[in-house]
Amino acid sequence: MGDMKKETMTAIILGVSFGIVIALFLTFTAKEKIIKQKKIIAPKTTPTLPPPQPKIQTLEILQPINGSLVSKNSILIKGKSEKNSLIIVQSSTAEKAIKAADINFSTEFPLSLGENLIKITSYKDKNIDEKALKIYYLRE
Repeated sequence: MGDMKKETMTAIILGVSFGIVIALFLTFTAKEKIIKQKKIIAPKTTPTLPPPQPKIQTLEILQPINGSLVSKNSILIKGKSEKNSLIIVQSSTAEKAIKAADINFSTEFPLSLGENLIKITSYKDKNIDEKALKIYYLRE
């Protein structure tokens, strides 16, 4: 009767071992199938980036010359920008908005005594361009 218990135990151990081996085999083959199904074959292409676009210069200041010394309390600012653009002229003491109907624009702008830092910005759709001038006003 002792032999029967040994045979039964051996059969149980072998059965369980065989079952584990089969379960592991099925698990690994199922994972490989899932991985193969998830792989998408894509054509090998290298991404191409568009060449960098240079910033469009939409604003040009023709007058006055940066660093000018004047003896009047205002100055005529002349320039070019895109047609129908909005021109904003700003300093620490004044601000002016101009709608440039043509590519040329001009405006009289007040100055304060001493150094005037004037910022001129052009807005047209998504294009924004900005220039700065330093004008010195000294009384005679």
